[in-house]
Amino acid sequence: MFSYALVCALVFPLAWTICNGPKIAFMQVAAGCIALAWLGLKKDVFILFKLSPFIFAGILYALAAYVSNEPRDTYPYQAAMVLLFYGLPTGLCLRRLVAMGSGRAVAWALMSFAIVMSIVGLIILKNPEVQRITAESTGGFQRTNGSDTEVIVYLRYFSITNVIIGIVPFTLFALAAFPAALTERSIFLKLFICGTAIIAAYTNVQIATRTTLMAAALSSVLVMVLAFRSMSWRRLLGFGAFMLVLAGAGIAYVTHKSDRFYYLMDRFAAMGSDSRLGIWSEAIKILQRTPDGHGIRQLQSHEWAHNLFLDVGLTDGWIAIVAMVLLYGGAFFLAWRCVRTANFFDSGANVIMFGWLMASFVASMILPPQLAFLATMHISLGFFAPYRVPALAAKPEWPEMRQPARMAY
Repeated sequence: MFSYALVCALVFPLAWTICNGPKIAFMQVAAGCIALAWLGLKKDVFILFKLSPFIFAGILYALAAYVSNEPRDTYPYQAAMVLLFYGLPTGLCLRRLVAMGSGRAVAWALMSFAIVMSIVGLIILKNPEVQRITAESTGGFQRTNGSDTEVIVYLRYFSITNVIIGIVPFTLFALAAFPAALTERSIFLKLFICGTAIIAAYTNVQIATRTTLMAAALSSVLVMVLAFRSMSWRRLLGFGAFMLVLAGAGIAYVTHKSDRFYYLMDRFAAMGSDSRLGIWSEAIKILQRTPDGHGIRQLQSHEWAHNLFLDVGLTDGWIAIVAMVLLYGGAFFLAWRCVRTANFFDSGANVIMFGWLMASFVASMILPPQLAFLATMHISLGFFAPYRVPALAAKPEWPEMRQPARMAY
């Protein structure tokens, strides 16, 4: 129970960031202090030294953002430093808990976060302002794009702008965790993961946004392909049967809500002529002329380049791009080393975090910078860091610890 409560406390600032609550930096710093204090009690604070190259990359980005001082920067140097302080210790805490045998508690806490976010997303869609954006008429389902200047207040204390893009972080984490339903042994956790994914998918279909579905689908396919080799035929057949039932339910829903489904399919079919392609082309040309940043002001086709690296480069220059490549490259490198270990897919928490990293990265490639996705990358850096659990803390009866020596890289 303590492990579950600790993880909930650590991911609470991530939920607060997604909801755009007040004092986000304060919440993240508080969680970072909790993580460092717990690591100190476990005498694991010095594990941060193994992440020193990525700490340096984060500081390098913060310096580039500080020198640029672009007013339109959505990821300024203050946020970069706070996310370093919050994300890396939080990820290390989660990794230590998994290594100690509390992987299932970590998975339950992560999925609790995901379902709460999905439910909040549903609440947002009930707002009359959102219902005016998405409506069914005699001509079928119609949707107008949101605006960055249009603020929608929900749950009295929170607000969201451009709900079409803003709703993505609320549902992405639930959908990205779906592959854990294949690898997880607990039937109750399997059902919880599937139920959470269904709620998130329903929310996305209601607002007809393709970004979340595409990012989650791509990441889930990759995770499942990597997991198949370590799964028994019995589990694969059971998962396949469940997928058939889920597909039948989906077909029944589509039949009932055909207007929204056909609108969404039309959006997918039009991806070849997506306006983002023109935006990216213009952004690349501007980036060549403005290597030191401030090029975002010259972008004419849209307010943002809708790509994390292009937006970072246009605001803070080439050095910021290099730093961001190092951070994401490090996260994927460390994750790949963990995936190659024999017992990686025995832990639902491992699969959930890997899915979150993959899906948030894909979404970042087609959306403006999102602090929640950048926080996920920092947490993943800590979670997948090279780590050997102390022998006295190991619990061999847990799947994660059947071969503790393989946790070292």
